[in-house]
Amino acid sequence: MKKLFYDFKEKIILRFLIIWLFITVACLHGPLALTQTITIPPLVNPLPVEAASPFGFNFQPYFPGTCSFDTSGTWAFDRSSGNVGPNGSTIFNSNSLLPSAPLGALLVKRSSGAYEFAGAHIQLNFGTYEYVYFLINDIPGAYSDNSGIISVGWTCSDITSQPALAVSFTGAAGGTILSSDRTINCINTAGVTSGTCLTSSYPLGAEVILEATPSPDSRFSRWYGCDAVTGSNSSQCLIRLFSYREVKAEFIAGSALLEVALSGTGTGKISSNDNKINCTRQQVGQGTFNTSGDCSASFPTGAQVALTVVPAAGSRFTNWTNCDTANDAAVCTMKMNGDKRVEARLDGAPDPTSPPAFSVDGAGHSNSLTKHAVINTPFTYKLVVTGTPDPVLSVGAGSQFPPRITFDVATSTFSGTPTALGVYTGAIVATNSAGTATLRYTLTVIEAAAEIPTLSEWAMLILFSLLLGFGGWRLRKFAL
Repeated sequence: MKKLFYDFKEKIILRFLIIWLFITVACLHGPLALTQTITIPPLVNPLPVEAASPFGFNFQPYFPGTCSFDTSGTWAFDRSSGNVGPNGSTIFNSNSLLPSAPLGALLVKRSSGAYEFAGAHIQLNFGTYEYVYFLINDIPGAYSDNSGIISVGWTCSDITSQPALAVSFTGAAGGTILSSDRTINCINTAGVTSGTCLTSSYPLGAEVILEATPSPDSRFSRWYGCDAVTGSNSSQCLIRLFSYREVKAEFIAGSALLEVALSGTGTGKISSNDNKINCTRQQVGQGTFNTSGDCSASFPTGAQVALTVVPAAGSRFTNWTNCDTANDAAVCTMKMNGDKRVEARLDGAPDPTSPPAFSVDGAGHSNSLTKHAVINTPFTYKLVVTGTPDPVLSVGAGSQFPPRITFDVATSTFSGTPTALGVYTGAIVATNSAGTATLRYTLTVIEAAAEIPTLSEWAMLILFSLLLGFGGWRLRKFAL
């Protein structure tokens, strides 16, 4: 038991030193280059298989091929039994690792977990990365009573040939497998494979990185047979070539999800050219909207989907968000190279608009105004201005007004009492969101007109003149 303990401890220490040495070398030299040759760990020959070890001794040739094993030496499968050779004793136990083999016999444990009788001689075929364990046939848990070591010598064939790398496809869709150095460039189109899919140009121990790229109508699923998988969507496969290797990339028919949404203060619908999308937005309350219908659908990877937005009555289309291409304002084209979401904004229709217009003395759409004002006499004139929304008035640059005459832009009114004769010109400008109108005015200040007698005043004047003439004649006659 003590010897078993020390042997076990020595194995643990040895493995620890090997791991430490490997990490140290990796840190000093950095990662291996793409085609750097890796030294294959030497295999012990012969293999020292201890009877007291329940795990046995591992053998892995790293290469596919055939190996022959010849055994020498003896061991004991318990303290009371004598030493036996690799063919074992004459005792069988149904609880042993391999009940069909005698206790003390040399066994082979495959990487699959199955046990085989090895005995004094056995020949084994190894696949890629396949390994075995050599150990004594005994009852599990009873190995502490065993003692001795048997030596297993080996010779292998077909393990020094140039390694080869083959890539292939599985699944219902196509794509490309490309190595980082482009030695492998294998293409699968509609089930037909072309390009370089097999090579033996890599040196023994080379590391090869393969990249899987799906065709436009497919999606990469997974790798089979890689040593490590990295990259975006696990699309890269790392292979270490110690032997012939075969790697498969699985591509499946791809699909992408397209979601549409409607926002804003308006209502309407979005539909796709194949009617798989038919999404409607309705108002159900003040500021509350409800979306119904088919607002998402799956499309084949690479497909182009045309979306059309149709505003409802009283609404208008404003803009797209996350649209790939919007050549037409109401039509958005999406390329389905992945899951996508696009949004159309609908707002309430704007109020009707009309450009400004001036009306002078009842005549609509006038662009000039001519008025007379009497000096020292109050003057008032109100412009009529129309337009939606209500126009904003302003006085044009360089405009002139008679002294004490002003224009009120809020009431569109000329008012005041002119104090100087003359001709005064200028412009009034009306502006709203629909346009601009300009009215040019001329204000003339004149003298007050001379008073003309009325008809009754003329009659009194004539009567006074007649009376004055008659009275004069009578005075001259009396004087005579």
